[in-house]
Amino acid sequence: MKSKSKINLFILLLLSSIFTQITAQDYSSPHRFVDNYYFRSRDIQVDENIIYGKAENFRGKTEILDLDLYYPSPAIDPLKKKPLLMLVHGGSTGDNSRTEKYCPLFAQRGFVVANINRRKGSKGSGETELLKQAYRAVQDAHAALRHLVHNAQKYGIDTSAIFVGGVSGGAMATIGITYMRQPDFDSKYPDITSSLGRIDNSTNEINTNFKVRGVVDMWGQIEDTSLISDEEALNIPIIIFHSTADSSRSPYKKALELAARYKNHGGCYQLHTSTGTGHTEGISKYYIAQQSGCFLKSILSNSCNSFETEVDNENIKCSNSQAREKLPKQRLYFELDQSLIKEYAGVYKIEKEKIVIGSENGHLFIIESDDGTKTELFPESQTDFFLEEDNIQFSFNKNAKGKIYGLTLFIDAKAIKAKKIK
Repeated sequence: MKSKSKINLFILLLLSSIFTQITAQDYSSPHRFVDNYYFRSRDIQVDENIIYGKAENFRGKTEILDLDLYYPSPAIDPLKKKPLLMLVHGGSTGDNSRTEKYCPLFAQRGFVVANINRRKGSKGSGETELLKQAYRAVQDAHAALRHLVHNAQKYGIDTSAIFVGGVSGGAMATIGITYMRQPDFDSKYPDITSSLGRIDNSTNEINTNFKVRGVVDMWGQIEDTSLISDEEALNIPIIIFHSTADSSRSPYKKALELAARYKNHGGCYQLHTSTGTGHTEGISKYYIAQQSGCFLKSILSNSCNSFETEVDNENIKCSNSQAREKLPKQRLYFELDQSLIKEYAGVYKIEKEKIVIGSENGHLFIIESDDGTKTELFPESQTDFFLEEDNIQFSFNKNAKGKIYGLTLFIDAKAIKAKKIK
């Protein structure tokens, strides 16, 4: 007969095995991380302006730094912990959106998405000033990720499934925190630490470790690919989006060098090329979200494959070599009370814009004011509808007497209200 201690050990090992299998099953379940319709736009919650630190900017003034968090509502999502994708915006004047256009698309696929604000700007365009700007971005990205990992339980983050990505200078910042250590910076730029401090204790005082599982590089670069070790190339897959006519400080040749480093070391990578377009141009947000979702899922399911391909914004389906489902998730259709159809028809106003809703043969349509094109709305409840070809929902609003007075559009994790005027 087995001793009690051996039985207890056996039970613990069994439970651990079951837990591991359940986790793997969750991450490899059909459609999650791949299908843009896995969660509806209305199911996404956004926590805004979460402060993760403060630091001195290039003007010598203290700057408060925050992030926005996008995630599926816990009331809808059975997963208590989810993979994290932290995104970092670029450094140009037009990058104030902080990559927010990508966030709902990844959150709807089932990720927790952090959209971080970082310091940007420099006193001039000289090499030293640009270096300082890039270094401050790395410090802030490092601090934001430390904050997220430190608060992982609060935010519902699986710390074993951390991914980072960014656009342009933001991509360089995430590449920096993934592959570079303090000695790497110090050996190349001896005065940087004494001038700006270390990368791992700036912006906040949180002392915690993290491990990056994969990188989403949108028009970024690493100056010296030899900084990527053999072990990192083998264990941290990267997906690269770049344009051949990029004339910025991240030219296309840098993407080729990065891909070659991975290829030569047997690491998993993908290079998606837009021919003839410039910096941050030529690749739609839908293409990036779809290809990245499939890529990140392949990492989670240990089925990552390398390839290089030309971007096709008209056909965003993932390659057969990527982890994906053969059929999209089935949308649910509701059997609508036909007597309600005409009540919903009318003209709705959002600020200066008008939305025309028409009814015909028991169906509802959005009617384009320019050419009269009709796009059908499909019911998912007596008051809720969706567009079949996009993740946009419509909810018709009733007053206490049951009369329709407006509608709410749910798009990109935002609720936009429209008043019925006719």
